[in-house]
Amino acid sequence: MCRMKTPRRRWVLALNITLVLLLGLLAYGGYTLLYGGTSAASGTTRTVTATKATVTQTVSAAGTVQSASSTPVAFGGVISTINVKVGDQVTQGQVLATTATTVLYAPTEGTVVSIAGAVGSATNGEFLVIQDWSAFQVRTNLSEIDVSKVKVGQTAKVTINAFADHPVDATVASVDLVPVSGGGNNSAVQYGATLTLGSVPDGAKPGQSASVAITVNKVDDAVSVPAYVVQGTGADRYVNVLVNGQQQRVDVTEGIKGDALTQITEGLNVGDQVVPPAVTVSTGTGTQRGNTGGGFPGGGGGGFQGGGQRGGGR
Repeated sequence: MCRMKTPRRRWVLALNITLVLLLGLLAYGGYTLLYGGTSAASGTTRTVTATKATVTQTVSAAGTVQSASSTPVAFGGVISTINVKVGDQVTQGQVLATTATTVLYAPTEGTVVSIAGAVGSATNGEFLVIQDWSAFQVRTNLSEIDVSKVKVGQTAKVTINAFADHPVDATVASVDLVPVSGGGNNSAVQYGATLTLGSVPDGAKPGQSASVAITVNKVDDAVSVPAYVVQGTGADRYVNVLVNGQQQRVDVTEGIKGDALTQITEGLNVGDQVVPPAVTVSTGTGTQRGNTGGGFPGGGGGGFQGGGQRGGGR
């Protein structure tokens, strides 16, 4: 005789439905924590706070380490002796080589980096090169957009890739007036620039690759917000500010657009609570919206007391 299993099946079905509901609640909770948004339980909106900070704008490029001084030395005749080798440190006036009738003296101190010739061979022209390794510079190329921002005397940070933990202070020494490359149909126009290095790590050598970050604009104590919270295009720029629990659109004027922060010269005051733009997240059961402000320093909830005419951000 067969026994009915309907009650057990109903119990299993109820358990499955409960598990699905729990998973849905967990997914929604994770979404809320990650993307912020208005919570029915807490009634808060994720915000970031307008603060005073230093806003810095930089131009980045790749570069190559070079000796600050490279001296070619000419010599003529059949070489009788060569008194140095590549890599030797020489002093000014030191004997470098001889022929039957002449002696070649070092015109400067430095490191011998190349020798063109051998004993018994004839030479007439550049014989060797001496470089000063006590002072280095970096040569870099700038895009046609960035070159207009870079000026002689601006400060920079240079990181020699072989010494990534030791960034070096640098100064822009020169910017080429004519491009070093580009101008064709498929090539970008680039302009060369030279930066002098204040100091270098022990073991640095010419030819090593480096990363360059030139500070082209900087303002201290600027009313600023993260760049991603500013919305709009062109001159029509605005942010959403939380006032007494309600979001209000506030038109703003931007100053320096830094690497991470944007200066606001008009429209915001220090302490204003700015609501990040909403993002749309597609899920398996539909589309949910929330703002992107979760987890940023200065974020908070609730209303910002005040309102009315908003002052400038200078």
